[in-house]
Amino acid sequence: MAITSVIGRAYRLTNADDGNILQLGDAVNGRTGTWLIQCDPAVVGFTGGFIVLGRAYGQACAAAPYIPIPYRRINLGNVASDRALVSDPIADVALIEVPANGISVALEVTVPFGQTCWVYSWPLNGSAT
Repeated sequence: MAITSVIGRAYRLTNADDGNILQLGDAVNGRTGTWLIQCDPAVVGFTGGFIVLGRAYGQACAAAPYIPIPYRRINLGNVASDRALVSDPIADVALIEVPANGISVALEVTVPFGQTCWVYSWPLNGSAT
């Protein structure tokens, strides 16, 4: 399992990313406390998925494993949601917020052969709730 750091805020996932961790970044710069993430499968019938992960921030924690963390669902599968805090795997179009004060955020991705998915991410100012 490799860790890929995202450079920029749009990343196209392919089968080469299957089973890897997509590291979005840290939410500890004094302004950022939440990550906004949108997943947009590039094919109808996308069968891949994502698990939202996190680990404590800082050089001392760089060797710590990423572990599943909760997120707020805004839209899953093109259906508006109730902003509940959940930790379900994501397997479709999604727009989520990840409360992340002091947490390095990543996605564990599954991308079957021949399929692609775009992941867009943006750090939001303010505290996580």
